[in-house]
Amino acid sequence: MPQTQTDSNGNGKVHKPRFAKTPEELILYTDTDQSNYPIYILPDMEMVHKKSPEDVERFAIFHVKSVSNVSKEEAKQDQLEKFKEQLEKYEFSKIINTLSELKLKPAIYIVQITYEIYKGDYEELLGEFTAYTIKISCTIREEKFGISKQGWAIGHSYLKRLLARIPHLANYAYLKTGWITKRWERLYLVIKLPVPTPEFEKVFADVVKYLQGAEEEVEETEEEHAEEVEKEEAKEITIPEIKPRELELELAPTPTPTATAAVATAVTPTTPTPTPTPTPPKPELVKIYLLSMRLPSKYLVQKVEVNEKAEIRKWEGISAEIASRLEGIRRAAYTMISRVFAHVEEYGTWIAVSNEAVEEAKKVSEWIREELSKLPLTQVKHNIDINKLYTVKAVSIYLEPEDAKELLDAAIKHLSEDVGELRQRIEEAEREQKKSALKQLQQDLVYKQKLLDSFKKFIEALNM
Repeated sequence: MPQTQTDSNGNGKVHKPRFAKTPEELILYTDTDQSNYPIYILPDMEMVHKKSPEDVERFAIFHVKSVSNVSKEEAKQDQLEKFKEQLEKYEFSKIINTLSELKLKPAIYIVQITYEIYKGDYEELLGEFTAYTIKISCTIREEKFGISKQGWAIGHSYLKRLLARIPHLANYAYLKTGWITKRWERLYLVIKLPVPTPEFEKVFADVVKYLQGAEEEVEETEEEHAEEVEKEEAKEITIPEIKPRELELELAPTPTPTATAAVATAVTPTTPTPTPTPTPPKPELVKIYLLSMRLPSKYLVQKVEVNEKAEIRKWEGISAEIASRLEGIRRAAYTMISRVFAHVEEYGTWIAVSNEAVEEAKKVSEWIREELSKLPLTQVKHNIDINKLYTVKAVSIYLEPEDAKELLDAAIKHLSEDVGELRQRIEEAEREQKKSALKQLQQDLVYKQKLLDSFKKFIEALNM
């Protein structure tokens, strides 16, 4: 379960949990304004700053040992050149040019973070590892006695204009304030680009294996996939249309001892027996569909080079093209799945309550295999069996009513939040007259609302 977190002032303000599904996310969510504090990583990859997690048997610690800035300009240029390949992924040059077009003056800082990484509660030290973040800061305005509402509005205007030109910066750009004197406060537009080193990526992968308690690859969650997709330049994939409709529900009762008892009565000699005391009927188990899936990813065609210090993963030539296509297929598959299944973060699974989920899962599975068959995988990967590797199917499970209610309530909560967020984004798109985005958001809302209604109808039919 997600841990409740409060801010550093201890005033009880609750923050939404943050998850470090990738090395980049861990660096991004590291507070570089301070040092010498622990970040606890839980098995579901939730980050808990400073406060030791409760009722968690297995966790890892990324202790932020030091945070330092590369100050000399010549050193900055050397580092930027060193990170050239990683910065191209963020379109670094385009960011700088766009800020100049917006009449902003960017200041570039290279921040070095040194982590001490431990398994358990400081039980096993894995070593010290370095990561970097490239911070681009622009001063928006200065105001006496604090930034006014008008000042914040101007700041948000600059942020929106930046994201309209470079949408993938949504997770990396934000507004920040700082007092420059006792009376004057400054508002900044900040872009924080995480840059892990190969050694840091390697130890992060080892920590993930340790937290999961297994060596095999762990399937990504919906949030992890969403973050990864935003960083990939995947080619557009045409998603098969599924017409929104009322999802048909069927409450299938499970076998009860009644029939067995009737047969036993028929073959038992008719001797008088005392009338048994009536007992209340035991509630029947609740049938729910669990999603089993294994989706393709770019790691299928990676090339791994091992040197004395680390493993380096590469995608070159045709492998890079296939990797981009694989990420596009993966993204589209998640979109199709989310139309019929609800992701329940607390349980780390996808569930459905309609019988059509079985057929839709089959369609997604067939579509994935069809798309993969179009790729020249044999040129970079030999002896690959697509049908065995990748599959999507719905598996029926039966739960006790109280367990089912807990799971369904969690699904309804998340779906309701998704619907609310989509409506808010639709309002923003209408205000900003983004017609193409508005059409897609409206379509997503129809699917999500239908799914939410089906879950509510299901739980009402169970009289829970």
